[in-house]
Formats: sequence, structure tokens, C-alpha cells
Amino acid sequence: MNTLDPAAPFVRLSYWCVWPGSRERESADYTVQLTTTRPRFGGLRWWFVCPLVVNGRPCDRRIGKLYLPPPARYFGCRRCHDLTYTSSQEHDKRVDFLSKNPAALEALLSDRDPARGLLLACKAARKVLRRLEKLGRRYEG
Repeated sequence: MNTLDPAAPFVRLSYWCVWPGSRERESADYTVQLTTTRPRFGGLRWWFVCPLVVNGRPCDRRIGKLYLPPPARYFGCRRCHDLTYTSSQEHDKRVDFLSKNPAALEALLSDRDPARGLLLACKAARKVLRRLEKLGRRYEG
């Protein structure tokens, strides 16, 4: 059920779920406030207002999408659920550089002297090797 009353628009979320660690179905039934903005070229843009409370403070962030990751019971924004994009977790510019420069990769693998500050670079080199193995290519050095 939802309402588009301009004074207090909201969407009601009502669902059943079997939460992790439980064998019985439990229900959730709550409302999520809606808000609007006026885009530059006219019209109306609808937003959800994050309904979660984190560290005793309501989030109240204006968001376009609600998320319900596996351990969570209630929908909320990416920040409240501490969600990140996979690409931001995996991307490393050093790995890109070493993937494109096999000579630099070989030099790092042959010289692992931490005193020269190459310890982190060697971690990047190992990431490159894992990536190449995933793609089915073998690095022969």
C-alpha cells in the first residue's frame, strides 16, 4: 500500500522472510517516507528517505534505491548497510600497470627486498599473477 498525499507521502513495506539463524518465518511491516525534488528542466523526482537508525541516529538520507543484503532484516541505503561496489573492492592501479608491463612484473618478483619498499608492490604482483591465472593465461618468467 502506498500513498501520494503531498503532506506525508510514504511506501509501506510488508514481507515475510526466514532470517539467517532462524527456522521460522518472521514478518516485517514498516513505512518508508518519500520526498521529492524538482529537476532543473521541470517535473518531479521521487526519492526514498532511508528508514534505518545507525548508532542511535536516524539516517534520513535521500536515496534512489533501497537495499536488503542477506543478513539484514530491513531495507536501507548503501551506507547504512556498509555496501560497496565490487569494482571498487577489486581495482588496484598497480595491478593494471603490472598487467601491462611484464618486465616490471618480473623485476618485482625477482627482487623482494622490503627495505626498498617493494613489499606492497610484490602484493600487487601476486594479484596480477592470480588475475592472469583466472583468465587462463600463464606467466612464464
